[in-house]
Amino acid sequence: MAKTRTLSKNPLGEAAIAALLAKLYPAPEYAFLTQVRNQTGYSRASIRTADAVAFSLWPSRGLAIHGFEIKSHISDLRNELTNPEKAEEIAQYCDYWWVVLAADWTGLLNIPQSWGVMVVNEAQNGLAVVRQPTKLEDVQPISRSLVFAVFRRASQTAPDKVALEAAEQVGYTKGYADGKRTSTSELEHTLQLRNEQWSRLCTIFGSDVMLELSNNYRPEELRKRLTMARSLNFESYTRSLEYARNQAAQCAQEIQLHCDALSALANPTSSDSDYSI
Repeated sequence: MAKTRTLSKNPLGEAAIAALLAKLYPAPEYAFLTQVRNQTGYSRASIRTADAVAFSLWPSRGLAIHGFEIKSHISDLRNELTNPEKAEEIAQYCDYWWVVLAADWTGLLNIPQSWGVMVVNEAQNGLAVVRQPTKLEDVQPISRSLVFAVFRRASQTAPDKVALEAAEQVGYTKGYADGKRTSTSELEHTLQLRNEQWSRLCTIFGSDVMLELSNNYRPEELRKRLTMARSLNFESYTRSLEYARNQAAQCAQEIQLHCDALSALANPTSSDSDYSI
């Protein structure tokens, strides 16, 4: 016994269903277009439009054309099935033909066995395949009129690649400049703090105690290194900043040793009477 499916009380519209369908046929594996006509212009009487067409582009998976009719109401599906020859205007060029439904009406109407069927799956916000299509026979070579119609539709829906690339380049240049200004400002702020800290240490310990340290860890030398790095690139910035951090840490360690030594001299005990700096 066939499984009974609950019909949707508020079926999605064709545009919403087409958006779900596009997720199943993403680039670069597929070229997916909606509202593809069988020709450009209006010179012929039999103008037909496929709700969607997907072109499989990877030879390893087979170069195939999938055509889709999307039906959001059962009345639309009933009208389509009353005259299925209408679909042939585009279906004759397709390897597979699908009907995509807002709800599962397969038990109510007789859909051709060769057509694949998809149904909106609201629980998963996607589409469920009810039946796979069979590969159509006697597929016709694509006509020139359809080729030009496909190109026209692609030009209407595709974004302007040149404009996108230009905007991307502008964004990259601006982002690079902003990042460089931010890094420069942060490094200058760090150097200023280091100089202020060094000046305070010199005031506390005096020049005689700090002489050896000042010879080894001069702020001017660190500033010179960072200034040179700033004119090069961010990688040099990073290396120089790491160098400055390591030197500052070593400087702090040696200062701590001097502080301990001075404290020991100010408060001598029997255990450290021979301690000296």
